[in-house]
Order: sequence, then C-alpha cells, then structure tokens
Amino acid sequence: MSETKAPRAMHHRAIDHRTWLHEDGALEIEGRLIDSKAFDTRIGFNRALPAGEPVHDMTIRILLEPDWHIREIDLRMDSTPFDVCPDVIRGFESLRGESMGKGWNALLSKRFVGTGGCRHLIDLLRGMATVAFQSRPHNGWTQAVLEEFADSCHAFKQSGPVMVRLTSELGKKKPPKDD
Repeated sequence: MSETKAPRAMHHRAIDHRTWLHEDGALEIEGRLIDSKAFDTRIGFNRALPAGEPVHDMTIRILLEPDWHIREIDLRMDSTPFDVCPDVIRGFESLRGESMGKGWNALLSKRFVGTGGCRHLIDLLRGMATVAFQSRPHNGWTQAVLEEFADSCHAFKQSGPVMVRLTSELGKKKPPKDD
C-alpha cells in the first residue's frame, strides 16, 4: 500500500481447514473460524472483550463418505457475541446425509439464508467442500470427473482451453480390454 505511516491493525479473521483420511475411505474435515479485534471493544449486549480475545470461535467437523455424503457432522460455537448464536447448530446438523458435491453452495444458500442460519458457519462449510475435493486422491481424469467440473469455474469452461485439451486427451486413451 502507498501510505508511509503504518496502518493500525483492526480485525483478524483466521480460517483453518484440515483433513484426515480414514481406513474405510471416509474423509474427516475440520474447519475453524476465529475472529478477533486488535483493540479492546464491547460486543453483544455491551460485554467487554479484550484485544486479541475471540469474538467468534467456531468449529465444524464432518465425516464425509467416499461418495461425498455426510456421515457425521459436529458443530461448536465456543465464542459468539450473543448467547443465542449457538441456537442455529441444530439446523446445521440437518446436513447429515446430504451430498457435499455439486449443488452444495446452492443447498447452503437455500437452507440457511436469513434467520435460520449463520454467515460464519456457511463460510466455513463452503470452504470445507473445496478442501474435501483437494484432499481426495486424484487418479486421473475420467469423463465423469470432467462432467462434474464442466463450467464450475473459469478454468473448466466447457469451451475453454483446459476442457478442450482434457477432453481431447481423454478421447485418445484406449479403453481397458475385457478379459
């Protein structure tokens, strides 16, 4: 930045995602969000919050089946500005059995919009899907994988250079022989 005087720190948001692969192929994903202020402040109903103490400290753990369906979900809200914030946890537990695959973001937006949700938990859950994908072993491109990715972002634009090349290379592979 162009200012010569160092700016004053105000707010820090840390989002951390981690994954572990279980022997049965399930993927355990943990997402944690911590918000803190760099100065003493008051939150909620005028509660004092010293600098560096968390305004928000929220954790979600998900056990994801190999087919991308949620086997287990656990949510914690260890620090929130209002005592009522954790009341939304029960609604988010309804994600058990849902697929974290295609349509995940739309599902979150539809189910948890407004007073039935929490913006911070939604932010964590959106990132957890991306981390889940990054954690899966990649065994090469298949037609099914390409169809899943088609038009999901700029790089995977159906008519773009990445998809054209991957589709072309996939078409050149010989199918396995039946024995």
